[in-house]
Amino acid sequence: MAEETKPFVVTISRQLGSGGGFIGERLSARLKAIYLDREILRHAAEKLKVTEEELETLDEKNTPFWESILLSSNYVTPTLYTPPVTMGVFPMDQDLFRVEKEIITRVAEKNTAIIVGRGGSYILRAHPRHASLYLHADISVRCERIQAIYKLPVAKALKMLQENDKTRSRYLHHVTGVDWSDARQYNLCIDTGMLELPKVENLVIDYLQARFGPLELTSIPNIETPDKR
Repeated sequence: MAEETKPFVVTISRQLGSGGGFIGERLSARLKAIYLDREILRHAAEKLKVTEEELETLDEKNTPFWESILLSSNYVTPTLYTPPVTMGVFPMDQDLFRVEKEIITRVAEKNTAIIVGRGGSYILRAHPRHASLYLHADISVRCERIQAIYKLPVAKALKMLQENDKTRSRYLHHVTGVDWSDARQYNLCIDTGMLELPKVENLVIDYLQARFGPLELTSIPNIETPDKR
């Protein structure tokens, strides 16, 4: 197989409100590539035999130490109260990451794919045809986007962003040992507050063509005001 026709994988790490979902879905459509975001969580829930809603409480969030102790069957004693859960043993952070890693690795083996979050850039760091992106923006820009998407007042939108940044950073450091916001681990970092998201999309396409050669692109409608995180 010619090098330019081999599958490649794009991973998108992103701050909430930086447009990662929009960019990921647009790239997937234009490249006719598999798109994995919440789909990873859905498949992980099936493998761990829990509901997607239950697993979402752990998704890219580090479980506090004492909560992990209470939820782990290995540490349950008569003196510790264990909150009732539907499946008996609730998955830990490492359980979730292990399953998500299996899903991401399997998809990346033979497919062109766009993978958003879930430590994808770390998991596929040794993949020979992997482009890792990090999307970020000033908190004021992200706050405006979150307000528009969720119809929130400024104070609540800021709180959501601050809490999400903190929990996502802590979780990814816990399961990978690396600093999520360290630009050195990514191939391309873009401040999406400096460009309109459709222009960010085109910038990424240009980068991918520079890396992997001419790409067969599908034409899709432009969206002036994307409603994506």
